[in-house]
Order: sequence, then structure tokens, then C-alpha cells
Amino acid sequence: MIEQFFTLLVLIVLSWAVGAAEDENSYRLNTGDTVAIVVFGEDDLQLQATLGQKGTFNYPYLGTVKASGMTVDELSDHIANGLRGDYLLNPSVHVSVEAYRSFFIHGQVSDPGAYAYRPNLTIERAVTLASGFTERASRSNIIIKRLREGRQIEIDAELNTKVKPGDAVYVKQSLF
Repeated sequence: MIEQFFTLLVLIVLSWAVGAAEDENSYRLNTGDTVAIVVFGEDDLQLQATLGQKGTFNYPYLGTVKASGMTVDELSDHIANGLRGDYLLNPSVHVSVEAYRSFFIHGQVSDPGAYAYRPNLTIERAVTLASGFTERASRSNIIIKRLREGRQIEIDAELNTKVKPGDAVYVKQSLF
């Protein structure tokens, strides 16, 4: 019985880790994200950088790097290609997201404001971070405002809807 419990626990942890990794690998970087860059065997090329207003950061030997719109794998390849030849023979570059840009939650929550994004975040978890619903909150009338392809869209959301970095979540007031 105990062995089955531990097996189940390990499977749950592994599935969460795989989900978080998939989320990071498909995630598109944007202004406000912080990335960690490691070039194996080259300590002087390690860097932690936050993408500025134009989605860029400065990197040794390469200058300004535009990372906005790239995945971490695409950014790794871009940096490796930039370093290859003139600087290094065959650089092995790893990029990870150290901190995602914030999401915002407003309306009928106890503590509205900006919060740090976490992979696989849902509306329900976001509301919990904002200290829960107010007494007047509608649990079924929630809107997400999200940038998609340079345009702001509105999404009717449910408690299990995933929140993305940069989203603005608005919990409306209940009619009753």
C-alpha cells in the first residue's frame, strides 16, 4: 500500500515537471522576461538578463540580441550560431526562463495587482494568489485580456482556464 502511494506520488511529480518543461519550451519570450544563459565551459559568457522594452538584451560579443517572440530553444540556437566560428568552435548553449513577466488580476478579488507568473497557472490559482474572491465576485464571469499577434483579444474564461504571462484577468461583479 505504501509502495503504491509513493509510486503514485512520483508519477504526479514527474507529470508536473514534464508539463512545466513543455510550457517553457513552447513559451515565446517577451518584454519583462528574465533569461539565464549558460555556455558550457565558458564561465565568462554566462548571463542573466531581463528583456527590455524592445524585447532585447545585450550579450558579450554579439551586442544587442532581439529575443522577443523566440522560444528558449530558438534563442539558444541563435546565440550558439552567433558565437560559432569567430569566438568558439562548437558552443553548447542552454537558455532557461528565470522569471516570467507578471500577469495582472483586477476586479472582484481581495488583493488585485501584478503577480509573478508560474507555469500551468489557472484562473483559480491566480485568484488564490490575489487572496481569493470578494463576496460580490462572479465565479463564472471572468475575462482575460491577452496580446496575440500584436492585437489585444478578450477571452471568456473559466476557473480552469490557463493564464499566460502578461495577461490581464478581470473578475466581474455578480448580479446577485
